[in-house]
Parts: sequence; C-alpha cells; structure tokens
Amino acid sequence: SAGRLLIGTTTESTFLLDVNGTARVQSNSGLSLLVGNTSPAGTPTPAVLSLGATFGTGVAGSSANVKLRLYDDGGSGATIYGLGISATLLEIQSNDNIGFFNGYSVTRTERMRITTSGNVGIGTTSPAGRLHIVPSNNQIGLDIDGSFLTSANAQSLVDLAQTWNTTGNPTLIKANITNTASGASSLLMDLQVGGTSQFRVDKSGNTVTSGEFDALSLQTGN
Repeated sequence: SAGRLLIGTTTESTFLLDVNGTARVQSNSGLSLLVGNTSPAGTPTPAVLSLGATFGTGVAGSSANVKLRLYDDGGSGATIYGLGISATLLEIQSNDNIGFFNGYSVTRTERMRITTSGNVGIGTTSPAGRLHIVPSNNQIGLDIDGSFLTSANAQSLVDLAQTWNTTGNPTLIKANITNTASGASSLLMDLQVGGTSQFRVDKSGNTVTSGEFDALSLQTGN
C-alpha cells in the first residue's frame, strides 16, 4: 500500500523499498547503483555506487555531512562511523580511533593509527605524540629524500619552532641511544655536505669539524 514495495517480507515499514534478504544490483554500463541522484555528472569508469552531487550541509566534521554510514546508533549522541563530504573536504568520521590495515591473511596488519586525541602512530597503536614512529628492526624510522633548493625563496628541509613558556627545563631535540655493542667510531650525529662530513659527534660526546660549515645554525631567543 501507499506505493511501497516489499521483497521477502509481508511486514510493511515506512520505507518505499524494504528487502528482507540479499539484494544484488548489477549493470553492464558500469554504474550499478544511484542513491539520491539520477543523473551523475561525468561518465562512470566504472562507478559501483553514486551518492549524488551535493555537499553536506554542516560545518566540517558535522554528522550532517556523512554520506555513507557504516555504523549509526541513531541516538542523540550520534555515534557515527562513516564517510562524509563538505565543501573542499573529504571527511572520515569516527567516534573512536581510526586504524589502517593491509595484508593477505585473515588477520590484517595495522600500519597506522589516528587516535581520538589526534595523535598519529606508525608502527604503534599507542602514539604518545602528534607523530609517533616505531620502525621495525634495522629499518629507517624517517627518511626525507628528494628535496631540492632551487630558488631564492627556498625553505628549510626541517624547521622546528617551539615556545618555552615554562619554568621547567624542556629539551628541543632529544636522541636517546641504548648502546650495547657498537664500535668506538659510532656517531650520534654526522652532518654532511656532498657526502663529506662537516660536523660529527661521536658516542662519547666528542665533536669533530671539517672545513667551513655554515648550514647549521643553533639559536635561542636570548
């Protein structure tokens, strides 16, 4: 009645289409299912699911922007896990941590996690800082390569800025090495230009400089 279609059930609901069972939507044209849009822009190549051509109506992060709801408790607290879109922004919305997994086994391997506090962990599920990297054994934790300084407006490869508004004793850069069997020539730091060391600090704290090295500038506000 009322123009509703029931499949696999005789109990009428408020939905125009109510399917009790498994439904399959397939098309040889490449576009399988349209929701809220009968004329998608562009040519599907292919698109299995189209959710229309409108942005969400809320501010960034609002539940009003969610287009695809993977979980929704329907309560006033709006516990929602899904994908949304607002103007110029694709949103992954979650009330909990977000994990990224891959692998070919039944149990995938977590590669990265974003916590509810905004911390990002790579190789760890409990990131203690804004970016927390735990590499596997004998792996490089962070490798910055391929940067070219080619103009008068070139910027620093690494730029650290911090405000010490505290009566404590903070540290800008801290490297803590557990030394068990390294050789006597092991280095805590080796700054090079063109592959030639210009400034080195060995594991005993001794410094060695070579040539003119102006690329290193350590400054404080005093």
